[in-house]
Amino acid sequence: MFKQLNTKRLKGVPLNLSLVDQRLAAIQQSAPLVGKWLYWCNPDYSAVTNKEWIEHCMNQQTLNTEFNFAFINKKTQEYIGETRISGINFPHGFTNLSYWVNASCLKQGYASEIITAAAQFCFEALNLIRVEIVVDTDNHASINTAKKVGGQFEGKLRHRSRIEDKPRDSYMFGLFPDTLVLHPKAEAV
Repeated sequence: MFKQLNTKRLKGVPLNLSLVDQRLAAIQQSAPLVGKWLYWCNPDYSAVTNKEWIEHCMNQQTLNTEFNFAFINKKTQEYIGETRISGINFPHGFTNLSYWVNASCLKQGYASEIITAAAQFCFEALNLIRVEIVVDTDNHASINTAKKVGGQFEGKLRHRSRIEDKPRDSYMFGLFPDTLVLHPKAEAV
């Protein structure tokens, strides 16, 4: 069931230990910007934590309880970013999708490409009917991206997350098979 996700520019591969160095470098490069929204993405993120996280992800993938893809540029082999499909509720057909893009790769359409490829995987391979994207109310780039890929705004969630131990409000966007707007470069190949 678990496969590689191919788009025109990217290959999305299951997170694995062969990516440990590339992932750590991307996190360290991205921490000053991406870390504003992702509590774990910070300058202190260690090689040990990175390896442990990848091992955790591999274990969850084996159990089919969570799916984590690393997206690599097919031409340059650069580590573009990741997506995490978690909190899967198979009986009711929904999941949460989170993502991040390497700071050096922002504003190039990669987030939309990653989201649409991962959502297609959720709808087609996992047979889900709903993908949820939760975005901090101040993360305007991710809000715009969620809308761009067809995310339907469903409301504001009070204290949905924590950043630096402070409660943060979030917006909920729902993606559905009939609302997903495919990124032109996210077409499966």
